[in-house]
Amino acid sequence: MVEECHKQGKPIQSIMLAGGLSESHYIRKCIRQEFEGELQIICADEGRLYVAKGAVILGYTPRGHITRKAPYTYGFYQIRPFDLKTNDKNLCITHNHVKQCDNCFIN
Repeated sequence: MVEECHKQGKPIQSIMLAGGLSESHYIRKCIRQEFEGELQIICADEGRLYVAKGAVILGYTPRGHITRKAPYTYGFYQIRPFDLKTNDKNLCITHNHVKQCDNCFIN
């Protein structure tokens, strides 16, 4: 992703971690190791509060003034046990004779 942005003339200089997962020391360590010497890593203190504050501001802001700065949102891909009550039947896959829900994306 970093190289792709650079090729398009939009180089990434830093990554800011916010939200609940940004408080994980393991996540911070892994990201720092991956991008060490390449990008500046900024870790927000109490990152989950920034998400809550942003939601409050969003609720009080007229819709005509909202802009999104980051074009992408990242999370984690998971395969979970399939449950017909809560999962779309189109997401059902069978692996080793076990029905699973494919394309679960959490952020």
